[in-house]
Amino acid sequence: MKNWGLRDLKIEYKETYFDDLDDIEQYITTCFSAGLARKIVGEIFAGCQILADQPLIGKPYPRNKYYNYFIVKRKNLVFYHIDDEQGTVTLHRIFDSRRDYIEAVSMIPEE
Repeated sequence: MKNWGLRDLKIEYKETYFDDLDDIEQYITTCFSAGLARKIVGEIFAGCQILADQPLIGKPYPRNKYYNYFIVKRKNLVFYHIDDEQGTVTLHRIFDSRRDYIEAVSMIPEE
């Protein structure tokens, strides 16, 4: 891993990340309210921005070292990949940690 110093990395998002975020929003809307869903999704999205300047905040995912993961909003696991050469952090998936995410993560292709 490089030391990025003052240079922030660019955050990129896979469509699967947005699909997962939509699922989380729909679940919260159905079970609670649309207002709460928007608030929580906004907090999750904002929480992921820390990866731009602290990409090593997460840990390598033991089942697939291509990915790192970290927890945002106490129970959501974000799976991402750091590309040193491109200067990017790509967010691939986000799961509620109470969900069975192991199989879904194993199906994410390495690029």
